[in-house]
Amino acid sequence: MGRSIHDHCTGRATNYSIQTSSGASTMSGQPEEPLALTALRDLLDHWQRGVAPPISVHDCYRTMCLIDQAYEIAGKPYG
Repeated sequence: MGRSIHDHCTGRATNYSIQTSSGASTMSGQPEEPLALTALRDLLDHWQRGVAPPISVHDCYRTMCLIDQAYEIAGKPYG
């Protein structure tokens, strides 16, 4: 999982990492667009080409559970 460094004035990430099957890469600055939009666009592109999606609904569910656990550990369940 990637770790972001946040600007305490704006709350925005200044570094982010992307984990793929070929490894992790860390980038600085802001993504050009929200990462959820990038993921959705990639998913729809795979669907239109008739190829398997890059992620499954099971992957999304596991990610959601991980985020929920992180909020609970931080003592801030759901916000």
